Amino acid sequence: MDENPATQLSHPVYPPTVQRVVVSGIRDWGRAKTFTLVPDREMGENQLLPFRAGQYISVNLEISGCTLTRAYSLCSTPLAAKQGRYAITVERCENGYGSDHILNTWQVGTKVEISEPLGTFFPVAPCKNVVALAGGSGITPFFSMAGAIADGMEDYNLTILYGNRTAGEILFREELETLCTRCGKLRLIHVLSEEQKPWAEHGVITAELVDKYAPKAEWSVFVCGAPSMYAFLRQDLKKLRLPGERLRFEMPGELRNAELLPDYPEYARGKTFTLTVERAGVSREILVRSGESLLMAMERAGIRSNSRCRCGECGFCRSELVSGRVFMPREEEKRPMAELENGYIHPCRSYPVGDCHIRLAY
Repeated sequence: MDENPATQLSHPVYPPTVQRVVVSGIRDWGRAKTFTLVPDREMGENQLLPFRAGQYISVNLEISGCTLTRAYSLCSTPLAAKQGRYAITVERCENGYGSDHILNTWQVGTKVEISEPLGTFFPVAPCKNVVALAGGSGITPFFSMAGAIADGMEDYNLTILYGNRTAGEILFREELETLCTRCGKLRLIHVLSEEQKPWAEHGVITAELVDKYAPKAEWSVFVCGAPSMYAFLRQDLKKLRLPGERLRFEMPGELRNAELLPDYPEYARGKTFTLTVERAGVSREILVRSGESLLMAMERAGIRSNSRCRCGECGFCRSELVSGRVFMPREEEKRPMAELENGYIHPCRSYPVGDCHIRLAY
């Protein structure tokens, strides 16, 4: 048995499901790229796991000795998966460590490890009418949904309000408009904030705009976009008085600096703390900066922790807080009561406010 703590902490005790794929095609949008992924037959992979439109995959990345994951919605259709193809769209963002690596290094032939399809960002019965609010690359799950409806693999009406700054930034414009022409269950409304076009609404997506285009029958709202869009719509959509079960926000992605949140403890700002990470009785101490998640600190130190959504929802990184205190954003609290009562945290959404000790579940 390997007695080296660094080695033992570098791999989970129970490895998650892994699909081995290879990049077979790239579409360059300028600020984003769409990557087509097919089974890596050299590694013995012959098919891809099925999924429901709206789900995501987690991509494993090895960057300068660090092991990390990033989650991306599948923008391809479930039918394409049956034919052996996934597709994800990766947008360049400020200080995007993972996205920069993908956009700068992935090319046709690049081999990648990904998770099984995950998440529950899709309508469930008896939902028959969905109003989708998309911003920028947040169109990806809805593009998959639209394709699934047109293919006859999903059965509900989908109205998409798609916000961008300019017409040139619209992703999948021709494909979306073709799908809407082909299928009477689909409707697309473009919303441009910095340009005025006769075929688009001008401004940003608001509750009033949603109400204008919502169907007469009962409907649900699904939202996917940037954090700023979420912050605005979480408040503005209250005007619609929708029951909670009829309002869904896709996972917001990684919070890179919790110190920017107004309720982050003032006494912890700008400090560095010691994090003790324990797995299977083996411990290692690392440094973690205030404002960065425990998961990010572990990845930076080369400690591999099972993770998927990176926003506290899936619970795959669930770990025991043995000692110390962490800050967790209140609005994003996703832990079930049993985890709260037994001292479990989600390291992807836990930020140190002092020295702490966690025990990894896997």
